[in-house]
Amino acid sequence: MDIFRKKSVTEQLQSMETQDQSHKLKANSLTWVNIAAIAMATAIGAGIFTIGARTIATQTGPAVILSWVIAGTICFLSTICYAELGSLVPLAGSGYNYTYTVLGEIWAWIVGANLWIEYFLAGTLVAKVWGAYYFTPFIARLTGDPDFTLTISVAGIPVDLSPLILLSVVLALIIAGVKITSLFNSVLVAIKVAIILFVIVVGIFFVKWSNFVPFIPEFVPAPVETVALAENTPFGLLLGQNVGAFGLMGVLVATPSIFYAYLGFEAAATAGEEAKDPGKNVPKGLLIGLGIITLLYIITTLVVAGMVSQAEWADLVAQGRPLSLSSAFDIRGLPWAGALIDIGAIIGLATVVLMAFYGFTRAGFAMARDGMILKFFFKTSKKRQAPVAAAVIGCGIAMILSSLFETMLIIEPLISLTWLGAFAIICFAIPVLRKRQAAEGYVPPANAIRVPGNPALPIFAGLACIWLASTAKLWVWIDYLILLAVFIIWYFGYARRHSTMNQLK
Repeated sequence: MDIFRKKSVTEQLQSMETQDQSHKLKANSLTWVNIAAIAMATAIGAGIFTIGARTIATQTGPAVILSWVIAGTICFLSTICYAELGSLVPLAGSGYNYTYTVLGEIWAWIVGANLWIEYFLAGTLVAKVWGAYYFTPFIARLTGDPDFTLTISVAGIPVDLSPLILLSVVLALIIAGVKITSLFNSVLVAIKVAIILFVIVVGIFFVKWSNFVPFIPEFVPAPVETVALAENTPFGLLLGQNVGAFGLMGVLVATPSIFYAYLGFEAAATAGEEAKDPGKNVPKGLLIGLGIITLLYIITTLVVAGMVSQAEWADLVAQGRPLSLSSAFDIRGLPWAGALIDIGAIIGLATVVLMAFYGFTRAGFAMARDGMILKFFFKTSKKRQAPVAAAVIGCGIAMILSSLFETMLIIEPLISLTWLGAFAIICFAIPVLRKRQAAEGYVPPANAIRVPGNPALPIFAGLACIWLASTAKLWVWIDYLILLAVFIIWYFGYARRHSTMNQLK
């Protein structure tokens, strides 16, 4: 059996159309607006409320705008690659299906497994963060009880109920079907964007242009100290351990954490089978969503950088106080704005979890249909045509992990690597696709989405993803390689033998 065997678009569409109602998603349910809202739901979260302010204070100063431009450019190039493939393969598995058509089965499995695990881990982690760091403290402020907690003891084991609340709602929405899920998500996205816009308008009145000087603060070398090898990064080892902060080097070093803010937006591409005219609406929704996300990030960061001087940020760092969007408004004596931002953060992170598990169920659905994973992930409810089993299993395991583990932030960099690994393969697939199309005499439609500058730009985008991945610590790389080894073992032990490709001549 050929591990690089490819499934044509026609074969993938036929496998979708021949299924009964208990193995189909609800078609023609989403417009490009809904697709854009899914992208915005997953990406407008920590990037707006935390990452921008933290980066200004500790790594770049006002030059964080340059980091946003670099990260946004890389993300845009990767999204164009997604959009071109999405216009050709309008199915639920997004990158998994795209790679199956272009590079073959084993690469498709690696991409699909990366995205599937990314959605699950991201949803679980953000549910924990939502409960422990936003929802519970917010309720404590409302009740006036600083000791308020949602953690109880079960047989002597502390159980945090706060992520269970969110994950229960997420589970109910996914089971209710894509139309209700999408409507709920679109409303929440509209609310959090309105809050962000309001905060931007208020913040503009407190911007001082003097806070942008110097735009690129002077480079500060890192202290010379002995660091365990596993705590180094491939990028750091290449440049030497003394990387430091601020200056142009600070801008480069900050770019990966800025790029992390976009994590998960491609979950919108998993809506291929539920979208109206998916070949048009999925790429359109992805690109418009990404444009709005980037614009909001840059404007918000500009306002925050202009509201607070670098000296004031340094004081916050020295005092060990939180570094977030609300911190800037607290410094300017606007605690009510900080409270509004906290509400926006609670809503924003909730939509991240909702759409992460939406992507998890759709990616799992596509892989189960092809025999890559267990078949029950492929089953949908007859009435709502929602992947109920996948939602119950995914959210159920997430409930256990997020309620029992005190902290899950350690998995954050691993999530980034799974995402970047899938992105890099997708980018490198474009030149392969174009070469095959040229050999077959394929002529694209006049309105087709095509990555410009092939093969240079797709290859550049793929290499940029690898560079971003090189900033992860070596212990994260070891964890990722172990995870990748598990994927490969599963492929040869199960997926290859159960693949529906075995039924084709």
